[in-house]
Amino acid sequence: MARRAMHLSPGTGKPEQIATVLEHEIRSGLLGFGDRLQSENELVQR
Repeated sequence: MARRAMHLSPGTGKPEQIATVLEHEIRSGLLGFGDRLQSENELVQR
């Protein structure tokens, strides 16, 4: 899966960063309906 840069403002908290990435992936179709969500650690490693 291709990585896409998310433009977040400096100082954005980790939970907010994760929520933003998940929202983007769900809305863009990268994370399909019924797909298992990754753990926080897996998401941070990307």
